[in-house]
Amino acid sequence: MLHHLDESLELFLRACVPLGVRDIDVSFDAPDRTWAGTITRPTVNLYLYDVQRSVTRAVAGRETAEVNGTTVQRMAPTFVDCRYLATAWTAERRDEHQLLGALLATVLGHREIPAEHLVGAVAALRPVPRLNLASVAQRDQQHAQLWPALEAQLHPALDLIVTVPVESTLSAPVGPPTVGLELATSSTHGAHGGRRRVVAGRTDPPAPGALVRSPRGSATVNGAGNFLVAAEEGDDIVLDPEPDRRAVVPSAGGVQL
Repeated sequence: MLHHLDESLELFLRACVPLGVRDIDVSFDAPDRTWAGTITRPTVNLYLYDVQRSVTRAVAGRETAEVNGTTVQRMAPTFVDCRYLATAWTAERRDEHQLLGALLATVLGHREIPAEHLVGAVAALRPVPRLNLASVAQRDQQHAQLWPALEAQLHPALDLIVTVPVESTLSAPVGPPTVGLELATSSTHGAHGGRRRVVAGRTDPPAPGALVRSPRGSATVNGAGNFLVAAEEGDDIVLDPEPDRRAVVPSAGGVQL
């Protein structure tokens, strides 16, 4: 996935800065002294130097998702911060600052990488990769170790953070949705008591907050457009205040209004 993120980031910057293919190179190599000696044209270097779990986009728990046509439950995606050291390399310092300023303006002007620039595995990620710049504290701690390790000439740089969701590959199929419930009561001596059926339903289009009525009870439609109401086979279920949206309870299963 990371190589697709590199490609997506390059496509985004080439289109939005812009960085002409004939005029400016884009490199993902470590900007050390050896690499710097090979530069022959203006170059933007995007060095991925750190990948770690995001502390600002932490998500916990499980989620329901569609995978290859099957509804599954899996762990919620883990958000990961990919940190790029973005530098500009030109023959003249003035040109270098101009190019780095254009990169800065582009990053600050976008909260995320637009979907049209995403490729490969990154194109399917939702939400799409987000863009940010590291704080001063984050930068200083990392760069104090980074530049000496590269043994390179210190350059002004953007510490670009791209946050991406990484989906869990561990999942389990879920059963079919509940379309009804039957409740029965009995005495402590085993004598049979009453029986009550609760029917599940859905409003399409969703009508959150609306009232659903049957001869045996009523219910309120939830935010997703679903409801549970007491009813029996043959009962009319009506959406209030839209009496034209009604359904007859079948012998088994739920209803749609």
